[in-house]
Amino acid sequence: GRIIGEHCKSVGAHLNFAPVADINNNPENPVIHRRSFGEDPERVGKKVDAFIKGMQKSGTLSCAKHYPGHGDTDIDSHKNLPIIPHLYKRLKSIELSPFQQVITQLPAIMTGHLLVPAMDETFPASLSKIIVQDLLKKEWEYKGLIVTDALNMKALTNYYPDEKIAREAFLAGSDLLLYGAHLQKDVEEILKRHIPKATASLKEAVTSGVLPLHRLDESVL
Repeated sequence: GRIIGEHCKSVGAHLNFAPVADINNNPENPVIHRRSFGEDPERVGKKVDAFIKGMQKSGTLSCAKHYPGHGDTDIDSHKNLPIIPHLYKRLKSIELSPFQQVITQLPAIMTGHLLVPAMDETFPASLSKIIVQDLLKKEWEYKGLIVTDALNMKALTNYYPDEKIAREAFLAGSDLLLYGAHLQKDVEEILKRHIPKATASLKEAVTSGVLPLHRLDESVL
């Protein structure tokens, strides 16, 4: 964690969207597997904790992902919306465990595009007030930065318009709305389509009173 943090600083990055705090508990998972620290929740939590501390020693901020846990699914959220079918008791003991172990010292946490019916039957975690506001901010009393996974991923865009995605993500409690891509054509689509629509939607939410200014101030500060 310290060495990776030093590499981040050397190129001017102050926030690294790592570590992955997901459990590697589904052999069919196409996107987590070797990115995870393992199959045991307690061990994963200890590794995540050590990585965060190493990053902090380098002066680089870390961000644990993908809350509430992307491990037990065979769907890549870049391509479609994964469903985590387990009861809340099981989620608390396994998927949520690594995040809760490090929550008091975590600078930032990233929400995943995951439908978790035991927690919210309607919205994916990244758009869910129940999962972000009620559990993470109120029950767990998390005070750090809340970041969405990339809002242009198909887990969301297959089901919601750009305007609704941005508005619901912010109203759910996120502070930073993330968009990301690697290929130039995809970056251009973000700049020309996703971000203008998101910005217009948030401006409209503020002017109409749906989004109070004090909520905006909370995220800015």
